[in-house]
Amino acid sequence: MSITKKDVLYTADLAHLNVSEAEADKLTSEMESIMNFADMLSEIDFGDVHPHDQAIKIQNVFRDDVVTNQNNSGAMLANAPKSKAGCYCVPKMIEE
Repeated sequence: MSITKKDVLYTADLAHLNVSEAEADKLTSEMESIMNFADMLSEIDFGDVHPHDQAIKIQNVFRDDVVTNQNNSGAMLANAPKSKAGCYCVPKMIEE
């Protein structure tokens, strides 16, 4: 893809940047090299790479979930500063 000085000045205008003519010339060559690098990346074959592949093996280090029939709500609510009807009472966060 070819980047022109006009493209650089247009992009700078969109970004509300003041770019001098000398800076525009320098940015034109820099943006051209960036776009050439991006074009090189598009030539790479990623056919055998799966979307969820990781560079290192990741595994869950947490314990397995175990279903219990224990109702510890009373013990949990005992730690709350304030509770009412089996629920935590918290300060109002949104003003009306």
